[in-house]
Amino acid sequence: MQFVVGKIVDQNTKSDPSAYIHRLKLDRSFRLSGYTVNEALSYPEIAQDFLVQRQRIDGQPLVGATVHHAFEKLPEIWPTAKYIFLRRDPRDVARSCVQMGWSGTPWRGVNVWLSAEKSWQALQQIITKDQFIAVSFEELMADTPARLSEICDFLGVQYEPGMLSIDEDTTYSRPDSSVARSWRDNASDDEIAQVEARVGLQTLAALGYEASGKPPLKQNAFNQCRLAILELTRRTSAKVNRYGIGLWFAGVVSRRLPFIRWRESIQLKVDHIDNQHLK
Repeated sequence: MQFVVGKIVDQNTKSDPSAYIHRLKLDRSFRLSGYTVNEALSYPEIAQDFLVQRQRIDGQPLVGATVHHAFEKLPEIWPTAKYIFLRRDPRDVARSCVQMGWSGTPWRGVNVWLSAEKSWQALQQIITKDQFIAVSFEELMADTPARLSEICDFLGVQYEPGMLSIDEDTTYSRPDSSVARSWRDNASDDEIAQVEARVGLQTLAALGYEASGKPPLKQNAFNQCRLAILELTRRTSAKVNRYGIGLWFAGVVSRRLPFIRWRESIQLKVDHIDNQHLK
């Protein structure tokens, strides 16, 4: 539910939600969510109503939302919420961003992790300690029942073994411990070095992630230029392969011209392809 605090929300949204509502209806994630917008409401009442709709559909006493960044803005929307922060090894996060085509290099891909960590630190400064819990993805995969029991205790619900049978009534698969720290087997020395250089070994250690012991990345002009070229060429290649050169080029041009409706129509076509890709 990133659309409640994402880029489509600006400084004018609270006083005048009309522009937000327009952008919301064009947002790929929102259109997939199945939620409807009550345009008579203000912001953040609109965001609050999404959870009301979710709870009505699920019929459960607790309702939640998945948000990937800008956590510090959430208390304004849901002041009594509880927060579960799922942290994953940045070397795996960066590789995932490259595989999804969101980044061309782990150096750039780890920005997602860095942004989330910064936002998480900011959120902790404005909520009480009983409102949050941080869980390591690697620990969750290594001992799912134990970690899930901790989360249930935090939420005030009873843990049940049947909670692990999510493959029976959802589109998700059962937890697979082999996906935790897959960078050890699949990442190159250069990819690992890029992430460790961006994050810093001290930060990794402070969060419980050991250094790889691989040769460090030399942060010089040559590597800066090399990574910039790799980022541009790989991201461009990934987009051309996914959308086709015609749609990709139209997207590049539309973002530089003042033809808003044309730009929006191009974005809808791109979103449709992205949706198919994620299935």
